[in-house]
Amino acid sequence: MITTKDKRAVSKVLSSDWIAGNGEIVEEFETAIAEYTGYKHAIAVNSATSGLFVAYSVVFPYIGIPKGQPLSMPANTFVATANMALAAGYAVKLVDTDEDGVLRDRITHVSVTYSGNPEPQGIVGDDAHYVMRSMAHRSQLVSVLSTHAIKPITTGEGGVILTNDSVLHERMRKLVDHGRSKDGFGFGYNFRMPAINAALGISQLAAMDENLETRKAIASMYHVRLQDTPIKHPEWSDDHCWHLYPIRVENQAVRDKLRQFLFDNNIGTQVNYTSLDTYGHLGESEYQQNAREYARYSLSIPMSAAMSQDEAQYVIDTIKEFYDA
Repeated sequence: MITTKDKRAVSKVLSSDWIAGNGEIVEEFETAIAEYTGYKHAIAVNSATSGLFVAYSVVFPYIGIPKGQPLSMPANTFVATANMALAAGYAVKLVDTDEDGVLRDRITHVSVTYSGNPEPQGIVGDDAHYVMRSMAHRSQLVSVLSTHAIKPITTGEGGVILTNDSVLHERMRKLVDHGRSKDGFGFGYNFRMPAINAALGISQLAAMDENLETRKAIASMYHVRLQDTPIKHPEWSDDHCWHLYPIRVENQAVRDKLRQFLFDNNIGTQVNYTSLDTYGHLGESEYQQNAREYARYSLSIPMSAAMSQDEAQYVIDTIKEFYDA
């Protein structure tokens, strides 16, 4: 949700002498989001995809996993989670999810906080759906956030790499910015976040707690007021940031009919995600039964800090109308 305050923050940077990467505004955003999440170090980047590539490239060699080895990750995730493992020189080993699209009680190299669910924890956390106050108590070495336009906090496009490890921070910082150090330049990329984006992030972060409360209130409405339908809800958690509200219905035929019924009533939905084992470019993969079934039976219904409770109630009433027909 972009506010007038957000627009003013970006306009102020546009009127300044520096709008590119690095600089005081980017440093201010990094400091603010590190303090918010409880991490010692934050690196703002131009996308979470870049952030994953940097994290994989630095973290796994650092802990003794050589390139060419498989990195395990859940099958229910956006394709960038796996693509960046390939880009960093690793293979991909998919792990089937539970019936609700997440992993519980299984440790993978790369974890995914699908929909904003905080349960899975790996060595590198693909936390594109997740940002919470004081989240640094979790076990992963590195967390990669997304600040894409549709995420809980946005910089338009962008991401943030978070870590408490000073050695990892230094190495990842160099890789993001042309290998830059006090001695000059080395090998690296240009994955920096521009000051324009960072200014938007600073403004957005100030409203994060309020926006999260709005999301939680909508999630609670869905959770309580749709209990008398056949829908299976995501498991409730106070640490859930509710980036998405994915529901699971009886079968694919019902899912497709429900999706069309909601569309006909001006309610947009999404399917998150197609199981990664269906993508041929990842090589031969074991059949991921739960992840495939979840992709066929699930639907993400509207969830946004910009929604009103009246709009959420309209979604609820429309779903009930479908099941009462």
